[in-house]
Amino acid sequence: MVGDCNEDELIKAIIAVNGETESDDLKRQLFTDKMYKFRDGKSTDRVLDLIESIMRG
Repeated sequence: MVGDCNEDELIKAIIAVNGETESDDLKRQLFTDKMYKFRDGKSTDRVLDLIESIMRG
């Protein structure tokens, strides 16, 4: 019965309805970490360093 659920059971039920699992969350995090390695706000500096190194030869 729905009225007898505790908080953990409710969370699991919502996740089940949405089709989301902890495994999906982990997969998403691993993908994000792999694809977006440089999320430190210094991308422009790296691009400028690369351009300068190419121009120097």
